[in-house]
Amino acid sequence: MKLHTASEVTPREGTRPATGCSPGPLTWRRRLVTRSIACFTVALSLPGWPALGQGTLNFANGAAGVEAAVTFAESGSGVEGPEWQAQLLLVGADGTTRPVGESVVFQSGSLGGYFFAGLVTVPDMEAGAQATFRVRAFSTNTAVEAFSSPVQVILGGGKMPPPNLVGLEAWSVSNASFRLNAELSGDQVVLWWSNQFPDVVLESTPDLPPVAWSTVDELQTVEGDSIRVALPATSQQRFFRLRR
Repeated sequence: MKLHTASEVTPREGTRPATGCSPGPLTWRRRLVTRSIACFTVALSLPGWPALGQGTLNFANGAAGVEAAVTFAESGSGVEGPEWQAQLLLVGADGTTRPVGESVVFQSGSLGGYFFAGLVTVPDMEAGAQATFRVRAFSTNTAVEAFSSPVQVILGGGKMPPPNLVGLEAWSVSNASFRLNAELSGDQVVLWWSNQFPDVVLESTPDLPPVAWSTVDELQTVEGDSIRVALPATSQQRFFRLRR
């Protein structure tokens, strides 16, 4: 295939450049092709062209298709008060979670047990993507917390409306306080807590703030009114917590 410069080819009679397009370096016919492509590229970049953008959702446990009030296990009444908050958590493929957005305070009175944070943007997730979430209900005054079951949603964003957390199930938290205790016994460190909370999980991390918490798998024994775990005393630093 031979290419010609503009000086080698005579333009066809009656042919005019396309309005708003810049001349190209090849023949007159080649310039028309180049102009068409250039104009089409500009059209693609116009602000009105549809774009998906960041993923979004409606962070609320009371909405169309969602009825997932959080209640106190002891009384069955809705969680309420400024010290009780809800935090949206994105669940990764490996099961780890990370917070999304800010926590929101639970409502009071007739709306106790519910939270309404509204539109939340999910970082690093595109609209139309499927994502798994959990919700953490916790007290800012104590270590009490409880997590919802996972729920999957297709994220909104762009021209797609933010979805509700359809599939989110109601859950409860204990209003009773519990505390993790520690004591040194010979060459062991003994951790213990009240046996009123047999379902809590003992977790540890080497640093604070933690990159991740891991479950402590050592044997638990019941002694009197307490649950105890004995660990070897070492020079390595470890932090512990109880999670419901």
